[in-house]
Amino acid sequence: MLAYKTIYQFVDGGIHAEVLDFPVALTRAETLPEARQLLASALVEMAASRLRVTPGEAVAA
Repeated sequence: MLAYKTIYQFVDGGIHAEVLDFPVALTRAETLPEARQLLASALVEMAASRLRVTPGEAVAA
């Protein structure tokens, strides 16, 4: 499992979260576990868009 450094800002409306290594991976959530899950999804979507595949689709070697 890969690990990335993230930053969480606790604000009145919830939590703003960002992956420091990938500034395009950011989100807002009500709870910390939700923020973490949304960041994980954002990383998957970002990687898929860079590879031009659908998330969950097998990548040919």
